[in-house]
Amino acid sequence: MLAVNVNVMVKDSRRFAASDGWGYETFKNGNWKTSAINADIKAGRHACHSQVQARDFVFSKWRE
Repeated sequence: MLAVNVNVMVKDSRRFAASDGWGYETFKNGNWKTSAINADIKAGRHACHSQVQARDFVFSKWRE
């Protein structure tokens, strides 16, 4: 069985003011209705993304 996990970042400065405007979620095995991470994991994700604060907390770069 193939497991599919999707990690998502959402930019919304009002909803996610505590994490510099970013919200983080993970959805496991196609379960798009229930997040699989808790507040501690979200805080850890934001701490990790803080390494690229100069690029608005985004690791990847858009290529044209």
